[in-house]
Amino acid sequence: MPTNITSEHFEITDIRERLRVTDEPVMEVLLQSKRIQHPKPIICSLYPRGGNSTGYTREISPQIGCHIGCGFCRCGNFKGDLNPAEVSDQVRILTEVAIERKIPAEGPYKTSFTDGGEILLNPNCMDILESVQSDPTTESIRVSTVLPNTPKAKNRLAAILNKIQTHAANIALQISMSSTSERIRQSLSRIPLFPDEEIRDIGELYKSCRKRRKKNHARFYINGRVSLCTGRNKRRPHPRTFRNKTSSL
Repeated sequence: MPTNITSEHFEITDIRERLRVTDEPVMEVLLQSKRIQHPKPIICSLYPRGGNSTGYTREISPQIGCHIGCGFCRCGNFKGDLNPAEVSDQVRILTEVAIERKIPAEGPYKTSFTDGGEILLNPNCMDILESVQSDPTTESIRVSTVLPNTPKAKNRLAAILNKIQTHAANIALQISMSSTSERIRQSLSRIPLFPDEEIRDIGELYKSCRKRRKKNHARFYINGRVSLCTGRNKRRPHPRTFRNKTSSL
């Protein structure tokens, strides 16, 4: 689809629409970085928030490619980290494309880092979150991570949890897991990942950090298909028993 929107950081190569698995419409904007050469485009998405929530979710990328290297992921090999200006530009592009296409997406927006690299491995992680949080159209942020077990990633995770605990930012944590088997999870990644016991501890810590919020859960995704949450949603198992609730994938 043609567009009149321009960008200092990206070339807009395509705009397309499709249906999600839940039959909700999703708009995808394909971007090519002007700074980093990469064969696969960045895919930014915009779709209505589910359930009783109003507004839309914007999915944006903190990296081009990914360090983790999961064979089933569309990100491809790592090519480079995006900086706060480039990530904020993705937010602006999605908002302007929605206006151009007359999509009734004034907000509030949940801005989500759920597809397109591992944000905890980006040195600009905290500056990126600060930049997105300061955008007037952002109501909340969702950070998805596979929990890479490196010192710098641990420090960034601790800083995010501190922001949540002090209510400095409205951030939800989503832990993406390729399998309920720790052995399989570790074998699928080029980088060491947190062991299962530590992941459960992080879920408990996250729950305590958000104890004043109405929605009090951490979300665990198994291969994009099974959603496991802590907290008040009784339809989903607690992380201490999630191994007993699912079979190994």
